[in-house]
Amino acid sequence: MGMIKCPVHGLTHFTTVCTHIGEAVDANRFERAHVFVDNSNTHHVLCDRCLAQAESQLGSSKHESPDGGYLQLDPPLEPYCHQHLIEWYSATGQGDLSQEIARARARSKQ
Repeated sequence: MGMIKCPVHGLTHFTTVCTHIGEAVDANRFERAHVFVDNSNTHHVLCDRCLAQAESQLGSSKHESPDGGYLQLDPPLEPYCHQHLIEWYSATGQGDLSQEIARARARSKQ
């Protein structure tokens, strides 16, 4: 996981998100979030629309594609402070993001 300089949390890990999730976190509003794990075992937090795009691109079961499985969405993914995502995910009633990431990784290995 890479690092980013967050104005609130300082130097911290980031998670890539679709722009719709980034905007929802910034506005502190609910947007259904899904964790998607690509072929490189990298997790991304995506909205419903972008999840459908990712599953179409990489497949919904094994996340395999002819290009090696690198997720390329339009609009592109962006880095976002992981701590902000954890706080927002919980505050919007979606549960524990760390647990959801672990579940998504387990599902991607099946």
